[in-house]
Amino acid sequence: MPNAAGPHEAASRPPKRRRSPVVLIGAGSLLIGLVLGLLLGGVLPSFRAQPAPIQVTVVPEEAGAAADRVMPDVRGLAEADARQALADYGVAADDITIDRVPHLSPEGFVVAQDPIGGTKNPGAVTLSLPETAQVPDLSGHDEESARTALLDRGASAVVVRRYAPGHQPGQVVESTPKAGEPLTATVEIVVAATPQTAYLSRIRNSGHCSRSSVSVNGTKFENSTTCSAGRGNPRETYWLLNRRTATLTGTVGLDDRSNPDARVRLVIAGDGRELFSGELTYGQSWPFEVSTADVLRLTVTTERLDSSSSSATAVLGDAVVSGSVEDLATLEQR
Repeated sequence: MPNAAGPHEAASRPPKRRRSPVVLIGAGSLLIGLVLGLLLGGVLPSFRAQPAPIQVTVVPEEAGAAADRVMPDVRGLAEADARQALADYGVAADDITIDRVPHLSPEGFVVAQDPIGGTKNPGAVTLSLPETAQVPDLSGHDEESARTALLDRGASAVVVRRYAPGHQPGQVVESTPKAGEPLTATVEIVVAATPQTAYLSRIRNSGHCSRSSVSVNGTKFENSTTCSAGRGNPRETYWLLNRRTATLTGTVGLDDRSNPDARVRLVIAGDGRELFSGELTYGQSWPFEVSTADVLRLTVTTERLDSSSSSATAVLGDAVVSGSVEDLATLEQR
């Protein structure tokens, strides 16, 4: 057994020192500080707000440049110059098509392009070059489309308005030069005008007819042309229509004051060509309409067919000529 220490040995050992509470607290604080430093420096930064990513749109340089450029207007240029202008713009030679159209312009010069100048970034271009042009068939077209058809060929229209039976107002009746003939810088087109009328009785004449208000077969005609009829001696009256009218319409018969036994032959002619003829008898009337288109001189001839010595008067009841306002205005009034 070990020997028990004596009282003197116990007394010679130094006594154990106790740690101060302040030292312990400082060491703990240092340790906690180190831990918190690690946390704040490594962990917490991951929770800080990050800036939003920047959005970048990239526009190809070629597309952006083309969008700011417009195709030139090459009308009126020679073909070679037009091709060069389009090439400078960026149109490839293979994307240029040549078309031939009837036009008055000199050979080899561009008269039209498609798309038109000012178009942005066209895929292909068609150039129209002129070829020999004829007058197009404009008959039946409206005035606007006829003008456009001529302008498309480099010509302009001179419009003459004339009443033309069988044509709607505003329709083209004919052209000078005619359709199919060589195109000229100006083309005269006759356009059907709205018809107007003038009483035949109010147009100056020469002969045996006059203006009167009479009754025929019981019907009153306020603006009648009345023509006396002689027995065995035809009587003629004429009017100068100057080729400015289209039709003559009215009602024919005998004046109700005529002898009931009277018979009168009536002939209406235009430049010697018979337009209407008939035998008029008392108490009868007939409506009539004849064409006076291109008639210069209109004549009315009356001849008594009966043997009575009493009077007989042929009547063109409210007879009117038709034509355009401009044409009728040229007729000499009584």
